[in-house]
Amino acid sequence: MKIILALFIIVFFIPIPIKILFFYKDKNAVLKIYSKNINLNKSMNITKASESVNKGAVMNSTNKGKSFYFLILKDYLKRLSSTKFKPKLILGFSFKYSTNDAAVTSLIYPLINEFLSLVCTILKIPFKLKFKTVSITPEYKNKVDIDLVINCIFIVNIVKLTYMIILLLISYLGGLKHGKSSNRKFNEVNFGKS
Repeated sequence: MKIILALFIIVFFIPIPIKILFFYKDKNAVLKIYSKNINLNKSMNITKASESVNKGAVMNSTNKGKSFYFLILKDYLKRLSSTKFKPKLILGFSFKYSTNDAAVTSLIYPLINEFLSLVCTILKIPFKLKFKTVSITPEYKNKVDIDLVINCIFIVNIVKLTYMIILLLISYLGGLKHGKSSNRKFNEVNFGKS
C-alpha cells in the first residue's frame, strides 16, 4: 500500500519537463518536441489549401461564436492570473535579423524589443516565467535574413494540469449557463458593467 501511495505522489506531484524548440531560417520553420522534428512548412501548405476550400462555409459560423469564446478566454485568463498553481515556463530566445537597408534594421530593433516585452507580459498570465537567454541581434547585411530560435521548457505536473483544466471548464460552463445569446449579461456578471 505504501508503494502504491509513493508511486501516486511521484506521478501526480513530481514536475515533468516538456522541451520544445522552434527555429526559423531561410524560410524553413521547424518545431522540435524532444527528439521529434516537425516541418511546419508542409503543415502550413496543407492548412492553406484546406482553408481556401472551406473559407466561405466556416466564416459565418466562426463569426457567430467569436464573442462567446472571447469572453470565455477572458474569464479563463483572469482566473489563471490570480492562481498560485501555474506551470513554470523557462524561455530561451535568440533572434538575428537584417534588411537590405541599415536604417530600417536599426529602426526595427526597438519595435522588436517592445513586441517581446508585450509577449512576455501575456505569457506571465498562465505561466511562472523564467528566462534562460534572450538575444536580439541586428545584422547589417545587404539582404533580408531572419534567424529565429525559441527554446521552451514547460515544467508541469498532473495536479497543476488538472487544476488548469478545471478552471477552463468553470469558465466554459459559466458561458454556457448564460447562453451564447447573452454575451452582454455574461460579461457583466464576470467583469462588471462597462
